[in-house]
Amino acid sequence: MEMENKETGKMEGTTIVMTVKEVIEQFGLGYDSRFRAWGKIVSNVDLSQKGGYALQGEFFHGATVIPNRAWVVVASETGSRNYHSYEYRLLQNQNGKLVRVLNDPESIKNELSPQVYANALNNKLYSYAVRVWYNSQRPEP
Repeated sequence: MEMENKETGKMEGTTIVMTVKEVIEQFGLGYDSRFRAWGKIVSNVDLSQKGGYALQGEFFHGATVIPNRAWVVVASETGSRNYHSYEYRLLQNQNGKLVRVLNDPESIKNELSPQVYANALNNKLYSYAVRVWYNSQRPEP
């Protein structure tokens, strides 16, 4: 679905409507209904927060509109009752197609303070926040 820019009157990008389960299955995360699964559309990043709290936005579970250029984090808890863990993915809606964004804090080490870099190495969700922050600072092509 294209959306009209109210300032220019032009149609921009493409939104997607998906559930968390659809996103998780599309990107190779295991989905187990016995455990938690969630998604978050990231609206802001606050690198002063710890871990996943640095990713600010709305959680979603059911069918949700994902705007063009929006960042999305999904998580799926899998395993057995005794041994289970979370798997995460960082995604972006790029013109109507969700694309996995590979994250390597090492590749942007020189752009980060030592504390932010250390936090990114120690927490996957925080490293996603750093990637969203970094990519948002760069001009769009």
